[in-house]
Amino acid sequence: MKNEIVIYTDGACKGNPGPGGWAYYLFIKSDPFIKVEDSGHIPDTTNNRMELMAVIMALKKLKKSCKVTLHTDSQYVKNGCESWMANWKKNGWKGSNKKEVLNADLWKELDSLLQLHSVSFVYVKAHNGDQWNEYVDKLASGAATTPSEVNTGWLQNELYNQIVDIEAEYKKQLLSKCQCYLRSCSEGVITDKEHYDFVTNLFKELNDE
Repeated sequence: MKNEIVIYTDGACKGNPGPGGWAYYLFIKSDPFIKVEDSGHIPDTTNNRMELMAVIMALKKLKKSCKVTLHTDSQYVKNGCESWMANWKKNGWKGSNKKEVLNADLWKELDSLLQLHSVSFVYVKAHNGDQWNEYVDKLASGAATTPSEVNTGWLQNELYNQIVDIEAEYKKQLLSKCQCYLRSCSEGVITDKEHYDFVTNLFKELNDE
């Protein structure tokens, strides 16, 4: 595991729930000039989901096992990964209230990614002058308010994976996501016909069930 990577992540949400954005900035520790950044928009989400999404998307960018130092201003992410997740997994992804933990779909995806890398989490206080924390905050906030930046590829993948055996409440959430996406299309902020057709057909299928 020779590759040492430094990652900064952040998530933002306008309304919570509401339109949100995720962002990350990563670089090789030994050569900071080798760097990658990305951000994306989700029409209807929460701040915690965007914080998780930022970490997931950053780790997905790594194509082989790496030693990672990941900086986040989210205690939810740091504590979840370092303290809570082990018990959640042991209890079938249920919390102390015996109900499925919030955002279980993203926690499970993040858990699988953490198996591939050696990740150390560093908490960074938000808006406290850290250069790269401030940078990803700006990226995430910008993505949250810029529907044209919508990550349609991830949205399509999420919708497709969730269509099988959808429980009633999950189906309700999925329908809401479809509606938000289609509304963005009708307002002219998204013009990708392939994704529009996919979501339109999915929306009809869900309503017919």
